[in-house]
Amino acid sequence: MVKNVNVRGLREAAEKCVAEEPSRLGTEGWWRKPLLVAARADERFEVLPKIAFEEHWRPKDLLPTAKSVIVFFIPFKEELVKENKKGDRPCRDWGIAYVQTNDLIGRVSQTLGDFLGRRGFKSGLTPATHNFDEIKLMARWSHKHLGHLAGLGRFGTHRMLITPAGCTGRLGSLVTEAELEDSPVIETQEACLLKA
Repeated sequence: MVKNVNVRGLREAAEKCVAEEPSRLGTEGWWRKPLLVAARADERFEVLPKIAFEEHWRPKDLLPTAKSVIVFFIPFKEELVKENKKGDRPCRDWGIAYVQTNDLIGRVSQTLGDFLGRRGFKSGLTPATHNFDEIKLMARWSHKHLGHLAGLGRFGTHRMLITPAGCTGRLGSLVTEAELEDSPVIETQEACLLKA
């Protein structure tokens, strides 16, 4: 049975998953409230091989029946970011947060996929990282580029995606055959102060 899906329900599911992660791990957690956007899997995503990597997948390469792209950003807490500024090397907590956040991205993706599946829609999921060409070291599925095209953020001069919650955090994405309306959280052409 196919039921309607809206972006608000997806956002709530992602927020709940992130909020529950610290108690699941028995820690205070590294994360703030996630951001999530959806976009129709339309012609704008056809440019991915030109702007990201010539072998970059399009939404229909991941799921032939894809009608929408969902991209989410899990921002790190400010304390972690400040701790990582000290010294010449990343702090230990940054490394731990990286590993735990990769796992969390998988959990959020699965939660969203299950949410959609219960409503009758298939989804195509990708891992948080390590989905790249090992020779060219280029991603075949760039969460950053998807986030840019879907309106989650804009690229800064540092080539990071600047979102309304900043750029220190991690991205995840999936595609689905559910028809979702565009729901950008940023509509300006630039978010980088040096480029504006």
